Amino acid sequence: MKKRLLIMTAAVAVLLVAGGVYLLTMPAPASSLADCNVVVVVIDSLRADHLGCFGYGRDTSPFLDSVAGESVFFERANSMSSYTCEVVPALLSGLLPSSGGTGTGWLAMPPAAENLGEHFGRAGYKTGFFTDQPALATLPVDRGFDEVDHVETRWGISQVGPLLSARALEFVRHNKRQKFMMYLHYMDPHAPYQPKNESYLRFAKEIYPNPLRLYDQVRPVIPQLVAEGFGPGEARFEDLMLRYDAEIYEADRAIRLLFDGLKRHEVLDKTLVIITADHGEEFLDHGYIEHAWRLYRESVHVPLFFYAPKFLNPARVSEPVSLIDMAPTILDLAQIQHGRTDFDGKPLFGRNGVAPVYAPRTKRLFAELLMETRDNVRMVIDGDYKYLAGQRWLTPAECAHQAGVQDKQLEQLRAGKLPVIDPWGPVVHEELYNIKDDPDEKRPIEDEAQLARMRQVLDQYKAFCQAKSNMRPDKVKSQQREMTEDEKERMKAVGYM
Repeated sequence: MKKRLLIMTAAVAVLLVAGGVYLLTMPAPASSLADCNVVVVVIDSLRADHLGCFGYGRDTSPFLDSVAGESVFFERANSMSSYTCEVVPALLSGLLPSSGGTGTGWLAMPPAAENLGEHFGRAGYKTGFFTDQPALATLPVDRGFDEVDHVETRWGISQVGPLLSARALEFVRHNKRQKFMMYLHYMDPHAPYQPKNESYLRFAKEIYPNPLRLYDQVRPVIPQLVAEGFGPGEARFEDLMLRYDAEIYEADRAIRLLFDGLKRHEVLDKTLVIITADHGEEFLDHGYIEHAWRLYRESVHVPLFFYAPKFLNPARVSEPVSLIDMAPTILDLAQIQHGRTDFDGKPLFGRNGVAPVYAPRTKRLFAELLMETRDNVRMVIDGDYKYLAGQRWLTPAECAHQAGVQDKQLEQLRAGKLPVIDPWGPVVHEELYNIKDDPDEKRPIEDEAQLARMRQVLDQYKAFCQAKSNMRPDKVKSQQREMTEDEKERMKAVGYM
């Protein structure tokens, strides 16, 4: 047998074989997060309190729970909206919907500011944007990414998570010898909640024979269903939630496949993985269902894990934070120079010697849902208090009505026949909660001093946004654009139209 000798160095393996010497290029080990790859994972419609690491009773997330235990785990992360097409541009740009300068709501467009893909691309990373969320095919949020793949654009196609993970790992296989950055957006557990039977039976002895379809058999008739007893403990409601939970489990398995592949390609220990959700999901917590209708806790409380155990010491952070901090945080951890001064968020980590650590700070959190045919509402969290202020506020019965007439109204909106709501119009509804004493936001309080303070905070936020984006009411309509026919069909497909 011919003798072989393998001599290892940091970046090169020298293979001595009888008859020749061969140099095998190998990726250099990472010495800091600046040397690491970055993977941003967004799981659609995943409310935090349906994960085991948040205390949920069903074992929906065994793998994500294990990741949380090795991560900097933010227990009280809040999204900037409960509507995907408002959240994702904000997450990638670091600008809140009202301060981005390009409008909000159904016809929102990403701000002109550079997104994470552009920042990382300019810094020399290979960048990829991969998703199975059809709504993202209607938005140019993938601007600047080297590789883009919408692996599924049809509606009602669940169980695509493993395919998305495989597509991402194909990108890794081709680019693992250089630094790369990926944005991955997994559709499940977004409705229509159609998990595999085996996932469903993980939580039930048998499959419920008469499931309700969310969009046409639940949303438009919530008042009638509730009058019939639809709710916790009732078979149709429990089936709906169980299907949602089963899709969380399938998303969990898809993320496990992603991690297994990163490990197989020998890049996991030099990759920063951030896992979060764009928003949560309602299950009659406040009288209605689904998402993109309200800004209560179940709609905006999302998981947030920063996983890089070689460089970030695992920790649990109990202070409220916002996903608007993600863009500046990720750029700061990767030590990418960007020159931006317009971020609405700030880096979540400081330095303790050379190791990044969470940097506590007092901060007000904001979220916005500015839907022309749904609620038009803003949220402020300041200390122990949460304030909701709506320019339009729909009761559950009104939400059900809007779900039934929304298609017609959206056609009117695009045709310019539906008045565009002034995003800074008069507040017609207010709610105030002490979230320390009432974290589930079930008992609104009347505290005139706190209400006056919150109104002042919102006025300051309005002045800040208007000065920053010049988004005056007379300019809102001009900022919107006409959807293409293809985009209309995709929006109908995902249940938003």
